[in-house]
Amino acid sequence: MKNKHPDEWLKMLQTAFQEVLNEFARGVTNLDYQLEACDDESLHRHIAMVEMFADDFQMHVGLATEMSGATFLSQLLLGDEDLLDEYLRADALGEMINIITGRIKRNLLDEGAGSDLGIPIVIEGRLIPISRHECHISTMILCNQKVQLFVLVKPYS
Repeated sequence: MKNKHPDEWLKMLQTAFQEVLNEFARGVTNLDYQLEACDDESLHRHIAMVEMFADDFQMHVGLATEMSGATFLSQLLLGDEDLLDEYLRADALGEMINIITGRIKRNLLDEGAGSDLGIPIVIEGRLIPISRHECHISTMILCNQKVQLFVLVKPYS
């Protein structure tokens, strides 16, 4: 497979995220995506990501949000906010990014290309990409919650 430009990966991530939202949150359909540069403060929050790789690419795709956004996204999957603790919230974010990357993988198969997925990783803190990774971020506001979708791409040399 010819490697895609990082903006194409980001668009695939946006589309898959929208599909998941439509499945779990009926009525949330219009999201305004804004592209922004990756800087030190951009990914300082709750982060869920999965590695995707094939013969000609390696990347991490993920989402980042503050505590209130993590709670909101978790509620979309789990439903009951009274049952949410930090472990359930982390599990829900990991499951959400797992579902999203599964959609991307399916879309790649539809294009005749394959990929493999790593396991979801959920962290709290700051993610600072190293210089050999291209970082592309799309920021959106979803029901007053800021959510950032990101791709960190490192082509095989």
